[in-house]
Amino acid sequence: MLKNAHNEGMLAGVCSRLATCLGWNVWAIRAVLLILLVTQPVGTAIGYGIAALVLTGMDRHGKIPAANPGAAEVLQSPELSNRKQRIEALEERFAAWEKSLDKE
Repeated sequence: MLKNAHNEGMLAGVCSRLATCLGWNVWAIRAVLLILLVTQPVGTAIGYGIAALVLTGMDRHGKIPAANPGAAEVLQSPELSNRKQRIEALEERFAAWEKSLDKE
């Protein structure tokens, strides 16, 4: 497979560039693309080609924000962010508890 040096796309970087532009999960975009490819192969191929041209032009003119390395691959959801917040809160509570034990 061809790799895009800008954002490590699989083929022309269309899905990863769309994910960067829209702030979506790249795997969700790839899943939708796969479903469209199976149900409407010709239209999807034409649309993918047009998107590759448009997004490449936008990228050349600096209109696509730079993605954090690997950030597009990380699943982002409210459940995961809530879990992260709860873990951070627990870590803070344990740190405070450890400090209170040191004082005793």
